[in-house]
Amino acid sequence: MTTFLSEKIDKEKELIRYGKQQKDIGVSTASLSRLPVFEATLKPRFRERSFENTYGKVFVNGTLGQDHKNVLETILYKRKAYRSYRDKEGNRCFEVLFDEYEVRKYLSMSKGSAYSKERYEELIEDMKQAYVRIETKELVGRKPDNR
Repeated sequence: MTTFLSEKIDKEKELIRYGKQQKDIGVSTASLSRLPVFEATLKPRFRERSFENTYGKVFVNGTLGQDHKNVLETILYKRKAYRSYRDKEGNRCFEVLFDEYEVRKYLSMSKGSAYSKERYEELIEDMKQAYVRIETKELVGRKPDNR
């Protein structure tokens, strides 16, 4: 007889095995490093903004600051598995499976103080509500022409 707990443990082991087989994606993308998706402040405000440089354009409508970036990078670092795909409209989509407790614990250790569940949930909700569109030129392995 199989119990719920043993099924859960088996799925967790399978997920860990799957995650280890996946290509490492790092904790940040070139686009996030080259285009300012997140405001460089600990107290961001809701706003619409856009930015353009030789690497591309970014449009942000929402509240995204340094704390939001820290949470996103920690989620990518502590992830169990991820999935990248294109939706019906051709937009690139990205899903990440992670353990909320591990992420909050890691954030608390790096910050030196407890990361409250309320603050964590507030940051996640801000990220879910934000609209971000990144338009880049395909620059894999080469620099853009600056003519």
